Amino acid sequence: MIKPAESIIPRTLEKELSGLLNNFSLKIEETVNLGSKILLWDIQNEKNKGGFEGLPIILFFRNYLEQLDASSILIKYSSVEPVNNLLRTALENFFYIEYLLEKDFKKRSLSFLVWTTFRTISYYEKADGKSQSYKELLDAYKQDKIVSNSCPIIIPNIEELKKNSVEFLNQVDYKEVTKEYRNRLGKRKRIEWYSLFGGPENIKELSKYLKYPAFYNIIYQSLSSSIHGTNTIQGKITSGKNNNANIYQIRLPLDIEFLVNLCITLSFHLYHDFTIKRLPERVDEVRNWYLSLKPFLDSLKTKQIAINYSS
Repeated sequence: MIKPAESIIPRTLEKELSGLLNNFSLKIEETVNLGSKILLWDIQNEKNKGGFEGLPIILFFRNYLEQLDASSILIKYSSVEPVNNLLRTALENFFYIEYLLEKDFKKRSLSFLVWTTFRTISYYEKADGKSQSYKELLDAYKQDKIVSNSCPIIIPNIEELKKNSVEFLNQVDYKEVTKEYRNRLGKRKRIEWYSLFGGPENIKELSKYLKYPAFYNIIYQSLSSSIHGTNTIQGKITSGKNNNANIYQIRLPLDIEFLVNLCITLSFHLYHDFTIKRLPERVDEVRNWYLSLKPFLDSLKTKQIAINYSS
């Protein structure tokens, strides 16, 4: 087995650092645990049961928890930078859930289902072996340095799958939303599900509509630079001898306190709003949980891990 360059990626954590990171990880894990209970309570709640319109908020909530759960694992082993990518997805799910909870729950839920179905049909068309979408994908394959000698996958029963999707859209409950989707799409290549029926045009406008403009401008955009791979300089280099640039090691817990605080604080607001609208009998449990963590969150205002490692 190849051994790592220790100055680039140290595999063994110092005991004190490991203890701090393990504690941070456990606090996020606890946050996910509470979220899992809220999710189960909602699924079991007879008042919230309905048709397919109940699925989007459940799946968004599940996805939110999955991003946080993965974050807790990465933080435990000091693999902190990738947490930014996960939290960006979590924040998007946060906005989506808040949008569904705000008003017009059924119409907005159906909007997501219709939007998703149209995207699925678009995917199917790229795998039918004959459509214009397939031909464009085949041309892209020919120009690609890695897959130029291959062809896109053709799904044998694709026509049946497309038919099922079209029949889904033709159901009475979805006709209004399907018509709105087609009207809004027009000559555009893409629209967002929350844009239907006069909704926000993009994630920035969605955050503004939900009254989270600072979250978008400060947090979402910062997390986005990480997911797009454009923050390759800031926080990655430091001055060395003779004014040479030294790069920071991988698995360096930069901004760890901020990220842990964000995980827990964002979750509290999500859980609180969710329970107020869908599980009012559980609101006090969420509030008491958050109050129990206040001393820990206050401790995160002070840097607990000194960053002085570089290759």
